[in-house]
Amino acid sequence: MKILICLPLLFMACNEKHVEFKKPTIQDYFQHDVIVKKDLSNKQQELDILREIFRAQENQDSDAFKFFLSAYMEVDRLTLSDEAKLHPEYKPWISIEVIKSGDFMKEKYNYE
Repeated sequence: MKILICLPLLFMACNEKHVEFKKPTIQDYFQHDVIVKKDLSNKQQELDILREIFRAQENQDSDAFKFFLSAYMEVDRLTLSDEAKLHPEYKPWISIEVIKSGDFMKEKYNYE
């Protein structure tokens, strides 16, 4: 009797639904244009301030360091959906290794 009750439950649990991945269209990207552009702008602003902090450290300018550090903390950081991250203009934040190396000072890391 217990087997008869458990058997249908077992079959229902094993029934997987196949979900197809829909390739994003231009229209799908269009709905994320504003937030992706704002994200790139914020990342560029953050990068510019990081560069100023780096220069302040090189020049041992503690006043500039404090000023730019507080400005850095005020930059908006956006949380983008996975769909928005598929947008062709989306760029992820640079890695911590690039920041530690000082390589981020190069223009190739610009977001705009």
